[in-house]
Amino acid sequence: MQPINKKIRVIEKKDIIHAIEILNSLMGDFNSAIITYVWSSNESEMPDKYRNWANAIGMMSLNYLILSLAKWNEFYKKFKNIIPSEFKEDCKNLSMWIDKSKIKSLRNKNVVHVWDMENKKPIYNSEYKKLISEITNGNIFYFFEKINSHQPTYPKSIVGICQGIRDCLAKKHSILGKEITEL
Repeated sequence: MQPINKKIRVIEKKDIIHAIEILNSLMGDFNSAIITYVWSSNESEMPDKYRNWANAIGMMSLNYLILSLAKWNEFYKKFKNIIPSEFKEDCKNLSMWIDKSKIKSLRNKNVVHVWDMENKKPIYNSEYKKLISEITNGNIFYFFEKINSHQPTYPKSIVGICQGIRDCLAKKHSILGKEITEL
């Protein structure tokens, strides 16, 4: 039971602006991770000096994507009270998918550590690749389409959801572009 005098925080314009800034950042994170992965998987277009690093660049991109999905989930949990009603169901479903998938486990174990504290052993690349395969259902490019389809309109992709929320919040609260901090 909640205390009777529990203070309810009023949503201010600065909260909306901050949410929009986070959504902009997330869209950039998702897109840059996918673009970098695709670039790294096409060695013929890579400059010679980077070809030996293609696999590492691809893994870095996937790590960044996993971190970004975890950040989106944190955004949802902290800002769900300001998400416009027409987006709530899709956001809830996305959050549940992230919670049920192995994204959090992959982030907590493989992306930020080299040692599995629970099992007291090193974390092997084969374990990382297995988790990636489970998260992507064995098809990385289909997974990328889920994150940002070729038509990133709501609700076709995660980026489309972010874009839809951002645009709706900006319109509903009369947020001007100059009020949003550019990265």
